[in-house]
Amino acid sequence: MMIICLLIVRRMRKIKKIMKKKKVTIANTKKEKEEEAAALEQQDQQQQNSIDDDTNSSNPTMKINIAAVQSAMKNMRLKNPMLSAKLDAKLQQRTQAQAQAQQNDANDIDNAIPASITKIFSKDECNDPDDAINSSNINQTVVLSRSATLMAAMERIFPVSKCSSTSSTTTLTKAKLPNKHVRIHIIGCDHVECSSKETMQELFMPFIQWMYMYYNCNRGGGEGVVELMDLELIGPGVPTKVSKVHSLDRSPIEVVVEPSNADSSSNHRTPSPQALRTRISCTTDTYEDYLTRRNDNASGRKQQHIMPTLIIAFNAGIWGYNSWLPTISHIASLRQAVPFVVTAYTKLEAEEDEDVILNHLQCLELGGALLWEPEVNFYRCRKQRETKSAVAGRVYNENGAWQCWNLGGSCVSLKH
Repeated sequence: MMIICLLIVRRMRKIKKIMKKKKVTIANTKKEKEEEAAALEQQDQQQQNSIDDDTNSSNPTMKINIAAVQSAMKNMRLKNPMLSAKLDAKLQQRTQAQAQAQQNDANDIDNAIPASITKIFSKDECNDPDDAINSSNINQTVVLSRSATLMAAMERIFPVSKCSSTSSTTTLTKAKLPNKHVRIHIIGCDHVECSSKETMQELFMPFIQWMYMYYNCNRGGGEGVVELMDLELIGPGVPTKVSKVHSLDRSPIEVVVEPSNADSSSNHRTPSPQALRTRISCTTDTYEDYLTRRNDNASGRKQQHIMPTLIIAFNAGIWGYNSWLPTISHIASLRQAVPFVVTAYTKLEAEEDEDVILNHLQCLELGGALLWEPEVNFYRCRKQRETKSAVAGRVYNENGAWQCWNLGGSCVSLKH
């Protein structure tokens, strides 16, 4: 009996030991799980902090599924057009406020465009048919928008600034005009710009006047920097009958601006003796064909002189026409870097143009850099453009937004 009792006691002790080990194991497992959960929570918090830091930094690293965002926005527009219209209206108000702020900043410097012209563009669209004065201003912007946009681009890229009070000469700052012969290539033109000799003169004569007053007029003894300017209007949409008469090789429209016929309303009142001779021409070629043909007729040093000073495409619609891609490739392959300005009807369309240009340059590993990103153009036409496919609540204006690229030459190639 004693033996049996001893065996039972030993058995009970073994059971207690086993139970203690199990409790310790369970306790350790529970503790490990709690520690693991705490570690995971800390890791999640660190990741969230990292995302917040990336979002607030100037170089965000957070990846966003752009296609999904665009798809969601498209579905929202289809399902709730009223909300979409309200958002577009708020965006329009914000972009107009930004443009006004830019103009306020511009008022602090010596502008190339006369104050009287800037005042015309300060007026918004006219909703009151009885407001004759505002209606007149808006109609004037239809004619002046191209010249004003061109002049604003030249001033921004090749600015002239006054020297300090200790000097009495005028000098160029930042980028300098390459030589005294300025070539402006206006590409993608059609009947809007080239329906007749009178149309071309009406649209671009203000620009010629402002170029003379800004670059050539003496504000303290400086010499004129532009002696000859070519405005070459290029595009397959140019009327053939007009291009046959006013091609650069045949009979371009010639305009000479001298002190006697310079615009007296400009800010720059003391003209220099140097006159500005301008030739306006047009051709039905695509831009790549036009450059190829002209380069074939020139060689060596002469070929460098036909390089454009500036290329501009008004209301190009690059996002909607694949025919622009060979043109972009050709510009980006030029031996010298050239500013390329593109305007659009809205800021959203300008951003889509930017995407197309960037993707095309990246695919072909061509050089390019943005001089300024898509933004509202202060010198946009204030008359609303009627568009059948317009999104409800969105306002379309000629030259409503713009951007500028530097393409060709030694620009670093863009890769994915």
